[in-house]
Amino acid sequence: MSNMQYRGVIPRAIAFVIDMVVSGVIFMAIGFLAAPFFNGMTNGGFHLTGIPALIVMGSTSLLVLAYFVILEGMFGKTIGKALLGIKVVSEDGSPAGISSALVRNILRIIDVLPFLYILGIIFMIRSDKEQRLGDKVSGTVVVSK
Repeated sequence: MSNMQYRGVIPRAIAFVIDMVVSGVIFMAIGFLAAPFFNGMTNGGFHLTGIPALIVMGSTSLLVLAYFVILEGMFGKTIGKALLGIKVVSEDGSPAGISSALVRNILRIIDVLPFLYILGIIFMIRSDKEQRLGDKVSGTVVVSK
């Protein structure tokens, strides 16, 4: 893919916020499904503590990771990225694939440090291809579709 238009902090941040709303819906759905099994239903929703809370948070975290990995790996975009008109591809413009999407999303843990994606933003600003650490290691870029 020649003449790729790399996308930086602002469109990616907006897409990420949209994806976090989707993740919140996933969390709420899992919480409501799991709460009755742990006597965690309340009048206002659900309340889980201890091991049940860890189970729900752990399963939600895995599903959110799968959301990013599967959608970016298979289609190049999450719901947020699709709404912003951006996608993840390999540096040569070919589809990123599942393994690259997995690497870039596992390294998101480092990119969010110390808070509010500061390291990821620094990496993007200093990169000629607007890549955060996860992109650099996985050989991916985020471009306009």
